[in-house]
Parts: sequence; C-alpha cells; structure tokens
Amino acid sequence: ARVSPFASGPFTTLLAGLPRWLPLQAQVVVLTARDPSDWLPVMRRLRGSGYALQVIGVGPERAVAVARARDAGIAALAADLGPDWRTADALALAG
Repeated sequence: ARVSPFASGPFTTLLAGLPRWLPLQAQVVVLTARDPSDWLPVMRRLRGSGYALQVIGVGPERAVAVARARDAGIAALAADLGPDWRTADALALAG
C-alpha cells in the first residue's frame, strides 16, 4: 500500500524502517519503474531477517528492474499497467 502520496524521504530509508511496523510474516511487494540498485542491499537485509519479498517492475525499464532484483536473489516479475500508468485499472503480471 502507498504510505503517502508525497515523498517524505528516500525510498531506502522507508524500506529500512519497515521492521519497526511490520511483523516478520509480512510480505513486502515493491512496485517500481526505477532502477532498484540503490535499495537492493536493504531488500537483501530484509530477506535475511525473514520477510517475503517481491519486486514488480513496470514501465519502459521494467526488464532492468526485474533482472537486477533477480540477480540479487529477490523474486521479481515484469508488469504492464493498462491502459497507462496514470489511468490504470489493470495490472498484468508476466513471469
């Protein structure tokens, strides 16, 4: 779920703070259109702590996001938002 419609800090900081709010049984799903390289180390630490993780790459660079997440050992899928990201009423996932 979206924490806020306004950026309140770096995404890496938000991810690193999740253990304060989420039980270990929680699954963390990140929907991103950006290169995940900056926050993948935090995702690896979360995985090491016991969280279930999933990265869903969207947008023109989704293949990069998925490949980098998978290279880091994190489950990842590519997705399309339809009809477009601003008016999307559907999310199509592809393995």
